[in-house]
Amino acid sequence: MDATHRAEVQGLSDTLTNLVGAAGGALSGGLVALSGYGGLNAAAAVLVLPVSACALYAALRRG
Repeated sequence: MDATHRAEVQGLSDTLTNLVGAAGGALSGGLVALSGYGGLNAAAAVLVLPVSACALYAALRRG
């Protein structure tokens, strides 16, 4: 990446990160309102457990 576009790309990256964070906060707030913290934990587990299983598998394969 040349230096002339670095600030633009960083700004776009920061903007997208903030938008995704805001969307996650809004969605989790709605989920908590509908199903309580148990529902929020269940939804998080659906996302976290497969990633954790893959990471554990990769770590065990490496030795």
